Amino acid sequence: MELVEGRKLIVLWVPGGQNRPYKAPVSVTAKQKSWRYYIRRYSSTVEAKDETEQELLSLPAIATGCLEMTLPEQPNSRLQRYRLTATGQHWLQANSQRSTR
Repeated sequence: MELVEGRKLIVLWVPGGQNRPYKAPVSVTAKQKSWRYYIRRYSSTVEAKDETEQELLSLPAIATGCLEMTLPEQPNSRLQRYRLTATGQHWLQANSQRSTR
C-alpha cells in the first residue's frame, strides 16, 4: 500500500499467462455464472463481441504462426481475414489424430 496525494493506494500487478484470452464472470455474485471475454477500449472495459471476439480468439493462433493475416499491411481493415498456415495445418492434423484415439 502506498500513500499518493494523501490517499491510500493499492497496486495489483497481475502477469499475463500463456493461456490467453481469459473469460470473466458477468456478475461475481450470481449463483449461475455467465462468462464473457472483456477487452479494454480506451479508458473503459467492454465486452468483446462479434468481430472483436473473433479477433481476440485468433491472437494466440497468429502469435504461434498457425494463422496469418490476408492483409498484414492493413491490420485494422474491415476487409481483414485470416488464413491457416502450413504450421496451422500441421497442428490441426496432429491434434485431430490425437482426439480420435
